[in-house]
Formats: sequence, structure tokens, C-alpha cells
Amino acid sequence: MVDDMPVGGGGGGDPFGSKMADEQPPSQPAANADDDKPLNERLVSKSWAVRKTAFEELIVIIGKFEPGTNNEVMNEHSSKWPKYLLEPNPGALEKVLDCF
Repeated sequence: MVDDMPVGGGGGGDPFGSKMADEQPPSQPAANADDDKPLNERLVSKSWAVRKTAFEELIVIIGKFEPGTNNEVMNEHSSKWPKYLLEPNPGALEKVLDCF
């Protein structure tokens, strides 16, 4: 009987192979190979997300009040600021400017 057939022709399968509504992508992004590298290397990583996170970390380091440490950190990065300020990704550039 035609009345027993579900709307859409039945068959129970998704003809387009898309995910079901209750299947969500993982909430955590996949770990990047650069995540375990030292801060200096992450600041110039090819991944904008890694650079952004590295600049957030640098903001925290610079923001701590530890006599002598802030000057040391700033001196270490002083020659690299021109490169940092050329950041092409807007999100990462925002963190560079916050840090600067």
C-alpha cells in the first residue's frame, strides 16, 4: 500500500552520504605537529593557528612581572618584530599587535 511508504521514497539510507544530524565533528582540532616545538619555532610556524597560540603564550610571558625577564624576552624577539608584524592572518595578527 502506498500510504505505508515514508516520505522521500523510504529506503532508510541517506542517498547523498551526508552525516546524520546527531553526528557532530570533533570539538577539539587535530593536534598540529608544531604544537610540541619551542616557542621561537611556533612563532614562525607555517600554521596560522600555531602562530596565534604562540603569540598568546608570549603575551602571558611578557605580561608577568618578573624583573629582568621582560627585558630578556623583548630583547630576544626585538629583531623579529618586523617579520611578526607582516602576519597575513587577521586572527594571528591581532595577537601579534596585542603582544607588541
